[in-house]
Amino acid sequence: MKTFLPFIAAAALMQGCGSSSSADAFHQPSAALCDAAKSLDDGTLFCAVRPSRLDPAARDQFGTATLLDQRLGFGYHSAVFPPEGSSVKGLYVHMVGTFGRPYNQENGAFSSETFMHEAAQNGFVVLNVAYHNRYLVNGSSECGGHPEVNNCAGKVREEKLTGEDLSTVVDVPAADAIIPRLQRLVAYFEANGFHFPVTVVGTGGVAWENLYAGGHSQGAGQALYLSKVFGAGHVCMLAGIYDVPDDVPAAGTVADWITDTPPFADSARIRAITATDDPSYGDFVYTYGQLGLQEGVQWQSFYAATYHDADGVAIGAHEAAVDDPVYAPLRQRACFETGSFEDLP
Repeated sequence: MKTFLPFIAAAALMQGCGSSSSADAFHQPSAALCDAAKSLDDGTLFCAVRPSRLDPAARDQFGTATLLDQRLGFGYHSAVFPPEGSSVKGLYVHMVGTFGRPYNQENGAFSSETFMHEAAQNGFVVLNVAYHNRYLVNGSSECGGHPEVNNCAGKVREEKLTGEDLSTVVDVPAADAIIPRLQRLVAYFEANGFHFPVTVVGTGGVAWENLYAGGHSQGAGQALYLSKVFGAGHVCMLAGIYDVPDDVPAAGTVADWITDTPPFADSARIRAITATDDPSYGDFVYTYGQLGLQEGVQWQSFYAATYHDADGVAIGAHEAAVDDPVYAPLRQRACFETGSFEDLP
């Protein structure tokens, strides 16, 4: 199981670190720490933090060459804090899907606000980390176009997590990778007096065993990789995952890292939900089978059809897993609990 050493001095990372006493009332950080902030009626605080504020080498968008470069992917980190005085259970790390932005600096919108609020209502502080998600892992720019690369999807996912130079298929500098960005975001809040409910970062790297992690679409795959390679304590996949196989040493049916050794240490802590009318439903279910996940216990499907968000915009089945309020009970069971789906009302 891998660890990832901090880029910041251990002393700085450990400032204020440690589990909060159960007797301590929960206190939000100051909204002054945010580049943009939003407080809901119940007191939940949404806070956006610009990656380049934390690391001058970090990009807030993919580039400036084209309009697509400026608009797709990256964005600001978002952090969501339960109301003052809440009973807080832990920390949930979320990763958005391809092109998504936890906070979109162009329109001032927080991604998946309904689900992020659900997490806070369930007693979790949320860190939604902006990362190098400009391209699909299964797309032609990445592993869909490079079947000749052995363990392509595994190497690409790990490089997106760590920033280590593992694959020629992607070029993810450490400043744009998930784990270094998470470390800096945690250090930023801790250095400014906020106490996380669990120890997040120590001298050996991120304490994944203390954390809940999850994601939507591409982010679901990143969360699953965290479970296998880094030992995340509990993982949920929303509309995911399937990674294309490569042809080395021979063509397979799913990406190497999903089925290679060592196997997943504890598949019982993995949960997933997906819509039956998601275009990738069949692929997702195939992966669940490869992982040994049991339907109704560790994963659950639903029929989404098309729904409309608060602005009246039609949303498809792939997005429903993370955005449709109707499926809040499924997300709660998948991401914040360890029980079976079978006993849901």
